[in-house]
Amino acid sequence: MITSKKEIYKNIFVYKNQFKDVSKTLEIIKKSEYQTKDFHLSVWNPWGEFGMMAKANLMPSKEQSDDNSQYSLDQKEIIDEIREIYFSVAKDYMKACHNSVDWPHFVDNFDLESERWVLGSIDVLKHFENPAKNIAMHYHTDQSYAKLEDDTHKFVLTISMYLNDDHEGGEISFVHYENGDMKVTTLRPEAGDVVVFPSFYPYYHGVLPITKNEKYLLRMFYFWKYDGSEEWLANQSKYGKDVWKKMEEKRLEDLYAWTSAQAFYNTRNQVENLDKNVVFVPEDLPLEKITYINGKDL
Repeated sequence: MITSKKEIYKNIFVYKNQFKDVSKTLEIIKKSEYQTKDFHLSVWNPWGEFGMMAKANLMPSKEQSDDNSQYSLDQKEIIDEIREIYFSVAKDYMKACHNSVDWPHFVDNFDLESERWVLGSIDVLKHFENPAKNIAMHYHTDQSYAKLEDDTHKFVLTISMYLNDDHEGGEISFVHYENGDMKVTTLRPEAGDVVVFPSFYPYYHGVLPITKNEKYLLRMFYFWKYDGSEEWLANQSKYGKDVWKKMEEKRLEDLYAWTSAQAFYNTRNQVENLDKNVVFVPEDLPLEKITYINGKDL
């Protein structure tokens, strides 16, 4: 049930008060960090250079489903609530924004229960403290612009739930352009906040480094089941699947190598950004172009 929401920038929403008891959810998730086998939450594994992660098991085995221990039942209860929240906010978001977002050309309906919409997995994330970094996660879009035309599922909607706020740093930050002028909106979510925004260009988001303690959050995506553009499929037919696959791999390899090389480049001297999936914010961006929002004030 939607009780409160706030648009912090065009088509970027924060939903408030969605959990029955976010502290209980966090407590159960923290306990799962020490388990040695999968329950309704999986065993935790490294999350790249950022921290640790687990998965919510949306299709538990018979053994897991039949496990009536309090430990297992507690996990099932919070996962059921999380799924309900995800669907509730996504449905509300589509109702509010289906006319205001410039959706990718292939999105032709906003019924999340239609066969074209695919519900992604629920990632349970623990983000480590790392005060040495200037930015924990660079500004990017979840859907790669360079892979928008192929025949894979496309990221369309990003939903993040924040479970604690007893850390310093770790804010989510958005880059937007007004008449070509770069502006940044940075949000410090309150425990229990749910942030929803489009996964594609030009909805760039990054994460600031955590300077004290650790951050727990949940992440999920809605995907669109896409068959591929006419041009992409024509090239696949022209060159053959195997050759076209290698050609595409080489194109992406060259593009991402360029992006990596630019990661620490001074953007004041950058002439062209070849990858629309990534944007670099100058370190000397004037403070008047940066808006800071504390979720507790929303």
